[in-house]
Amino acid sequence: MKKLITIIILVSSQLVFGQFQINWQQSFGSMGSEHAYDIVKTSDGYLVVGSLNTGSGQVTCEEGSSMWLLKLDDDGNLQWQGCYDSVGTRRMVKAIDNNTFYYLIGVGPIEAYPSIANLGFMKIDSAGMILWHNSFGNSIGILTGDEDGTATKDGGVIGTAQIDSKGGDITNWYGSYDAWVIKLDSLGNKEWDVTLGSPWVEHINGIIQTDDGGYLAGLYGAPRGEGGTLNCNVEDPLNSEAIAVKIDSLGNIEWHRCYGGSQGEHVITMLKLEDGYLLGCGGSSTDGDMLNSGWHYGWNHLGTPHRDVWLVKIDFDGNIIWQKCYGGSDDDYPKKIFQTEDGGYMIFANTQSHNGDIVYNPSDGDQASVWVFKIDSIGQLLWQQCIGGHAEERVYGVAKNSDYNYVVAGEMFFSPSGDVNCSNFEYGSRTNYWVFSITDTITSITETRLKPNEVKIYPNPAKSIINIDFQNAYNFQNINIDIIDINGKTVLETSYDSAPIKIDIKQLNKGLYLIKIQNHKTIITKKIIIQ
Repeated sequence: MKKLITIIILVSSQLVFGQFQINWQQSFGSMGSEHAYDIVKTSDGYLVVGSLNTGSGQVTCEEGSSMWLLKLDDDGNLQWQGCYDSVGTRRMVKAIDNNTFYYLIGVGPIEAYPSIANLGFMKIDSAGMILWHNSFGNSIGILTGDEDGTATKDGGVIGTAQIDSKGGDITNWYGSYDAWVIKLDSLGNKEWDVTLGSPWVEHINGIIQTDDGGYLAGLYGAPRGEGGTLNCNVEDPLNSEAIAVKIDSLGNIEWHRCYGGSQGEHVITMLKLEDGYLLGCGGSSTDGDMLNSGWHYGWNHLGTPHRDVWLVKIDFDGNIIWQKCYGGSDDDYPKKIFQTEDGGYMIFANTQSHNGDIVYNPSDGDQASVWVFKIDSIGQLLWQQCIGGHAEERVYGVAKNSDYNYVVAGEMFFSPSGDVNCSNFEYGSRTNYWVFSITDTITSITETRLKPNEVKIYPNPAKSIINIDFQNAYNFQNINIDIIDINGKTVLETSYDSAPIKIDIKQLNKGLYLIKIQNHKTIITKKIIIQ
């Protein structure tokens, strides 16, 4: 029996909108400030890790810990939490040799220098039990805030940090700030280290493993002159360039390249491809390698140009294949990039812009929102969407379940506000973990609870009536059916509680549409043509 039909006819727009829907969301925090820095998928949910401020609010562990680890089920419900003082984690990765072990990388103390911040590693099992932890550095320590790393094919782990000294575990230092890379085996023993730098300033933001067993490191700086391991012909010695460094499996530098113009550029994230790499950078120039990139003009009150998301595809030797900017007149920068089955890319970024490529940013002023956009294989923008509230929201980590479903971990400031609507938000708290699941309802989606061949939509093409049959038993409690046009706008909404289903479409214009069928367990989207 038909319960409800509401028809919404919307004016067509030339803007390209995303259609991500929030499936569930949760906030976690104390009366202080917590930031969720990373998330990984487990066999039965997710692990979320970040910083810890106090032991109040939803934090049940003792104060004095620097890392807060949460285990969530597939629907975002908290199963357990753990607090640790051995490593203040910035990155968490699944061990390649065993899917039930995880590496956490961040700041940790060396026993001989307990008050000095060095590069820390910890290995845990799926229950959060510590298998081992170890820290590396020297009596001077590292510059904290940008620690990163990745699991390696041999079961070990590699980490990166910023240094301004040598000695101890740090073999070389070339002056000012350098990038440091250290490789450990699966038991936490050091295998080798390498310093990437020059007498000038270099910073490292991350590293990935390559198919040949080596690594690609992403940096920024202005390496030039004699000495060190890096040297580039930079456009402006007072501004940084984005730097990619290829390292072999033993830590030997194979090549390095600098990219950018006369302003400041830097590599933030990287993605390995079949024919090269995609560098996710911050870019601020209109010349040099950024000529014709489409940088969106904008400067702060000091006259410094704002950053765009600058994507640079390079081949295996570091040569640029294509490059393009995305963003608006304020700061925008990428955090995570995923390749999709159609050869395109899904980019998760943070944005403070309200113009240019960014449409409908819900934040007030220059506060950040989560920005998600899709591009094709050659960098053409297909659609974009902002997710957030009126205060500050940021993305740090993303777990990919499929091309159409992701779980995002970051931070939020207040709920309810815009897209932020967490029933477990602690009023009076400050920045909280914000973890939410999103599904792309524009592209054809198949959730595991319903298979496409179990749904029959006919006739297709159709003129006046669309019939929907379900081949197997299906839960009709709170089932909703939406018809969406090619601009991502919902033009018909209807709800049913029994089959068979017949939808009157005579009021809709001719063309291609998507029909979305959803209840509390399943989302599926299929294409239909109305003649």
